[in-house]
Amino acid sequence: MYLMKTGGVPELLYQPQGYQMSEKVKGIEPAAGSPFIEISPELMHEMLVGDHMFVLYPENDEAESSFKELLETPLWKKLPAVQNGKVTFIESKWNYEDMLTSDMLLDEFPKMIAE
Repeated sequence: MYLMKTGGVPELLYQPQGYQMSEKVKGIEPAAGSPFIEISPELMHEMLVGDHMFVLYPENDEAESSFKELLETPLWKKLPAVQNGKVTFIESKWNYEDMLTSDMLLDEFPKMIAE
């Protein structure tokens, strides 16, 4: 599991009038040059504590298989956002920083949240 703080979808989410990043996550920096923070299964309950979770899901068979395994684990099922039905799954194709994708995502994002 990776936590993404910058770029693509996070740039849309973490706005002054948007969703707020938890204080714990704000204090952790990704490795140099990476937008991702790797989270071990043991730390999922410490890091993924938000009341809503946005999950980018993969588009290749190998990653999709691992992702499906994660969704069946007891650790995943105990996360607050999962238990409250507040998980929004977003195809990874939306996680680009170009203007065209960002513009289309602004139209699509309300539909994703409504699902």
